[in-house]
Amino acid sequence: MKFHYLLIVSVFLVEFNQASKWEQCHLPPGRSCTSLTPTSTKLEGLGVYYEEPCHGAGCGFFKPYCRLCWIDPNAPGKMDRPPCPPCVSEHFKEKQSANSQCHLPSERSCTSLTPTSTKLEGLGVYYEEPCHGAGCGFFRPYCRLCWIDPKAPGKMDRPPCPPCVAQILNEN
Repeated sequence: MKFHYLLIVSVFLVEFNQASKWEQCHLPPGRSCTSLTPTSTKLEGLGVYYEEPCHGAGCGFFKPYCRLCWIDPNAPGKMDRPPCPPCVSEHFKEKQSANSQCHLPSERSCTSLTPTSTKLEGLGVYYEEPCHGAGCGFFRPYCRLCWIDPKAPGKMDRPPCPPCVAQILNEN
């Protein structure tokens, strides 16, 4: 009888741990910490996941229970932050494959609205929701100005463009 009880408790603990790994990239419900990660943060090799309670390095990234972590071990912002759980990079790979940054909003994407003068300066625009910091609010609150050409005079502290921006702008 003790063996069956131990087996049931062990199975429960394994299931509970799997659920907590799932929660790291899917909580809070609706708009998870991982899904709200700004593109500029992803481009720096960093990610965000849910942790409650959250204490120490990386905690409080736009919400008290969101922890900043590193995906790329060579990320300049790695510092003393923890590595991201595998679900963070898996989530980003799924989102990147859709190229949603260059095709949203669906009625007229930020990228398709990039003015010719901006393109000629070596700059582009992509969708990012939420959008905070350098380059945000370029003709819409969720459109971020970015650089395609690393020698662009307007590069300043703006992030590099996702690859889809250059592809789309070269087609137009």
